[in-house]
Amino acid sequence: MYSEFNNPNGRVMVIAHRGDWLNAPENTVPAIINAIDLGVDMIEIDVRRTRDGKLILMHDETVDRMTSGSGAVAELSYDELLSLQVKQSEGGESAELTGVHIPTLEEVMKLVKGKALINLDKCWDIREEVYQVLLDTGTVNHGLFKSDAELDEVAAFLESKAIRPEYMQIIQASNAYLLHDPDALLTRIKPKAVEFVFEDETSPFSIEESFHMFSGKCRLWINTMWDSLCAGHSDEQSLENAADGWGWGIARGVNMIQTDYSRQLLNYLQK
Repeated sequence: MYSEFNNPNGRVMVIAHRGDWLNAPENTVPAIINAIDLGVDMIEIDVRRTRDGKLILMHDETVDRMTSGSGAVAELSYDELLSLQVKQSEGGESAELTGVHIPTLEEVMKLVKGKALINLDKCWDIREEVYQVLLDTGTVNHGLFKSDAELDEVAAFLESKAIRPEYMQIIQASNAYLLHDPDALLTRIKPKAVEFVFEDETSPFSIEESFHMFSGKCRLWINTMWDSLCAGHSDEQSLENAADGWGWGIARGVNMIQTDYSRQLLNYLQK
C-alpha cells in the first residue's frame, strides 16, 4: 500500500469519496468499512472540530443535512453530536435515519491502520490537531494532507515535524501561478501528489501540459465526482463511456482518481 503510493509512476489508485456513501451514510464507519472491503486504496474524509475540541467526520459546517439534529459542528459538543442519528447515504430531508453515530478521527484512523490510506479534507486550518491524532494513533504515513495554500505556509508545517506528514498540493484556477515554476513546488514541498481541479481543459491553464510538468515526479490526482472538477470527464460520463471519463485521465498519466463509484472504477481498471 505505502510502496505503491510512494511510486510516482505506479498503478492507478482508487480513492472513495466520503467512503462508500452509496451504500452507507457518508463519512461514517460503515461507509469506510465498505470501501475497504471493495478494495480501494484510499478513502477521502472530511474532518471538523467540535465546540469542545473533538475532531469528528462531517462534510458540511452544520449537521443538518446528515443527521437528526441541527446546528454548526463548531457550536456543538461531542456528547451532543453522539446523541444524533446519521442519515443514510448523502442525507437530506427525506433520507432514512440509520442509528449510525458520527465517528471521531481517532476512531477512523485506528480502523484503517494497515488497511487503507486516508485523504484528509476540510481540515487544513486545524492541521496541527489532525497531525497530533495521526501521531497518537501511529498513522502519520496513512494520512494525506491537502491544501491550495501558499508554499511558505505548507513548508512551515511539513518542516516542523519530526515525522514528516504526507502532502498533496491542490492546483486550480486560483493558484495556477504555481505552474509557472513547478520545480519550486517539487523541490521545496516534495508533494506525494498534485490534485488538479479544472472546469476546462485549456483555460486558465492547459491541463495536458500541466500533467506533463509533474508526470513521473509525483502522482497525478483528479476528482471525477462532478463535471466542474474535471472538465466533464466525470463519473457520470464514465458510467456511459468510461474511455472518455476515467480513461481520459488515465491515458494522460493520471494515477489517482477520487470517485463516488469505486466499485465501477475498480472493475474498469481490471479489464
